[in-house]
Amino acid sequence: MNRYIEEFLNLKCAPDVLATCSPVNNIGKEITEAMAICRRMRGVILKEPMNYGLYDLCAGNALTSVISVHLHPIKWAVAIDKKKRDRRWDLSRRFVYRKRNINDERIFCDDMSDTPFIVVAVHACRGLAERVIDLYKADEFARHLFLIPCCDGPEKNRVPYVIRKKIGGYLSWCWHLNDLCGGRLIIDRHIMSSRNAIIIASKS
Repeated sequence: MNRYIEEFLNLKCAPDVLATCSPVNNIGKEITEAMAICRRMRGVILKEPMNYGLYDLCAGNALTSVISVHLHPIKWAVAIDKKKRDRRWDLSRRFVYRKRNINDERIFCDDMSDTPFIVVAVHACRGLAERVIDLYKADEFARHLFLIPCCDGPEKNRVPYVIRKKIGGYLSWCWHLNDLCGGRLIIDRHIMSSRNAIIIASKS
């Protein structure tokens, strides 16, 4: 069994998470993506328990943020997606799902604006991934970023063509995004997808 799926199924909160977020297409893949992010956020959050909020952008079924409010000592989690999803969001405390387009001018919530927060994005396609990075960089309270790009971006990016040709479109795009946010790029082979790069950035 996949490491992340086994870890998820062993969580006491797993039934509550599934009750909140279901139905989820391709549940195995999405669990591995969410758990990969949650594992890497753990160290940041445990250094300052109940200090951070969490924004889950392009959230889809919001597995990452729902797992986080059950698993980690965070103040709150807000999942944002342009598509409304009718789920049992009320089953998860300290969590809210909001229908918004991340290309709108105001995304982050005024009533939570004085809390340092973490930005995560697992399903941000192409230019939306750049938008997530712009939002993270522009807000002084956004302290950490965890991003899994889910597809190739535009041909024009910061990576020289000779390198793009060598490593392929997806990794070139991830390299470009990582350069934009001054982050750290890693490959997680336990994610059940060929789109398995994780970009991690923090502000001092």
